[in-house]
Amino acid sequence: MDGGANGMTLWVVKLGTSLLRGDTAATIEGYASGVAAAMLRGDQVVLVTSGAVGLGCQKLQLPRRPDTVVALQAAAATGHGYLMALYERAMAIHGLSVAQCCSPVPIWSIGAATRMHRERCSSSWLGVFCL
Repeated sequence: MDGGANGMTLWVVKLGTSLLRGDTAATIEGYASGVAAAMLRGDQVVLVTSGAVGLGCQKLQLPRRPDTVVALQAAAATGHGYLMALYERAMAIHGLSVAQCCSPVPIWSIGAATRMHRERCSSSWLGVFCL
């Protein structure tokens, strides 16, 4: 969203699992530098990430990605804390804090239940920007 005359832009950046393969910490540090530069210009940034399952599979030393919901949830639960720690460390270098808003369903889905979830999540992010 372009801020018009005030020059502020809202950036929504999605980092998918494929972007976090390899040296995940170094990759996140690189993106953190970009986020910090945008924020120094006065822009707002929402960083959307996936990768918890992939990192969980690495941590659990699984030979392949699980194919059952329970195993995927276990991998995600294992990888999530590590992923958030990587973001926290990378952003702290630039004096930035991180927050999370977990979405159990895609926030762009259509339907009454997901519409309510989307509104709650949007309200949460507005609150973070006002802090």
